[in-house]
Amino acid sequence: LGKTSGGTYTNDFLGLTFNLPIGWTFYTDEQILAANNLAFSYTDEQIQERLKNAPIVYDMFATDPTTNSSVNVNMEKLTALQVIGLDIKKSFESQFSTITTTLENMGCTDIIIQQQKVTVDNGEYDGIVLTAKINNIPLYQAAFAFKRGNYLACVTVCTMQTDTRASLLNAFSFT
Repeated sequence: LGKTSGGTYTNDFLGLTFNLPIGWTFYTDEQILAANNLAFSYTDEQIQERLKNAPIVYDMFATDPTTNSSVNVNMEKLTALQVIGLDIKKSFESQFSTITTTLENMGCTDIIIQQQKVTVDNGEYDGIVLTAKINNIPLYQAAFAFKRGNYLACVTVCTMQTDTRASLLNAFSFT
């Protein structure tokens, strides 16, 4: 798992860093454990074992409480066949109807989803961008994914009212 220190998230395994914008906060370790359905009372060894065997691990969440904007990083464990044959672009495209249905169930309208390359730290990654409205409030989201070892990492940024996806994506860097 990555670590947060001050205003920086770093995940050495993913080679990913995120610098927290002013006014934003990271989820606490306890909140991250809850997102992973783990109790804070588990020992470090129990936590590591459960995360090692979990199909999806939520690694970082950050929010801006004034705008309800958010950023998150998760990792999905892949089988050996998935590692070899995974086409991230096609994987995103295959999720369009599920994403649309989920957003509609949340009350979103005017949903537009596009598969496209997302630029992060001067690199291009397969991803999606979407816009929608919820209660007539604009919603802007971008996600990109990349493989590391036996994991597919996915980074999602979501902003409300004002489209600040580019500045949030610029807060990420790779080492």
